Amino acid sequence: MAQGKALALARDILQQRGINPVISDGTVLGVVREGDFIPWDWDAEIFVTYEEVRHKGKELVMDFINGGFKISHRRFGRRNWKIVVEKYNFLIEIRAWYQERGYFKRRDDMGSEYQIPKAYMLQRKTVVLRGENYLAPLDYEGYLTHVYGDWQTPVKSDRRRSYLNSDFFRPGTIKRVADYVKQLLGR
Repeated sequence: MAQGKALALARDILQQRGINPVISDGTVLGVVREGDFIPWDWDAEIFVTYEEVRHKGKELVMDFINGGFKISHRRFGRRNWKIVVEKYNFLIEIRAWYQERGYFKRRDDMGSEYQIPKAYMLQRKTVVLRGENYLAPLDYEGYLTHVYGDWQTPVKSDRRRSYLNSDFFRPGTIKRVADYVKQLLGR
């Protein structure tokens, strides 16, 4: 119950700032395959465009704090813009994607790269999750195949390589991971 309430509140905060949140990744997978959140999943994912949030990061952080959310992570760079919020012990990752050629792209903190053909995220439909309406990719089967490959077979793993399709996810290199560790240590 709390997962749905947290996601609805996050959606509302984004919409109040003129942002069009689209559920993505495992959240879409759960709606399509399970008719609910995936039982063993620990978070929900929201897709937004970088253009929508480029100058709104600090305001959004304050909006979430004022809405009773804890901020677990924030980064406002073009290639890896992300805010992770938590409410009711449930994480919600809001990830901004920039446009490049025919794709939406982003990187994570470890240098891994992700890409989605634009058509999947620009053509949307409304889906219902726990009694609330959310935008989701219109061609959800194509989108899920792009992200997961065989999305109909459940995979219980926290290792991205075991469940993400190589057309969607390209892991960071050892050098990028080493650079990230140096950055964390301030060296």
